[in-house]
Amino acid sequence: MKKTISALLLATVATAGNTDAFRLRHSVNQTIPSGPYSPVIFDTEERDDNDLHDVAISLSKITIQNKRYDGWYSLEAGVCYMSNLAGDRSLRLVKNTTVNLAEQVTNASVVVGALTCLTVSTEVELVEGDFVEVWTRQSSGGPLDILVTGGAQLPAFWGHQVGK
Repeated sequence: MKKTISALLLATVATAGNTDAFRLRHSVNQTIPSGPYSPVIFDTEERDDNDLHDVAISLSKITIQNKRYDGWYSLEAGVCYMSNLAGDRSLRLVKNTTVNLAEQVTNASVVVGALTCLTVSTEVELVEGDFVEVWTRQSSGGPLDILVTGGAQLPAFWGHQVGK
């Protein structure tokens, strides 16, 4: 199933008034090889209330750094692939490298020139030391870019704490 991503939906965390939130983006296109899963890189912090993301240590993940941030989190991510009619695309949220939290898989858009966009979301309990990454893969037969999009401001990874 293809999803249309609106800037309003993606901005929800930034305007919700929640003080335990983050929103990360990538400022340039990222090339993804055909076949294996690759981590999505986030080099821009629009919001990071609890220092969950550190551009000096790892651009691909958020980490619960302190016990006081333990709790339940609502997490979402989105990417758009450049136009290509071949293969499929997938997007995952992955905890501690081994636990698949959520995944969307879709066929490439069959419309010439159309982007293939994916989103994933979940709620998960995280404790000190846990980390979450966004992974993506595509099977076009060659490298494809996930694109920086203007209106939807993707690729992005965002979330907030919903309870202890």
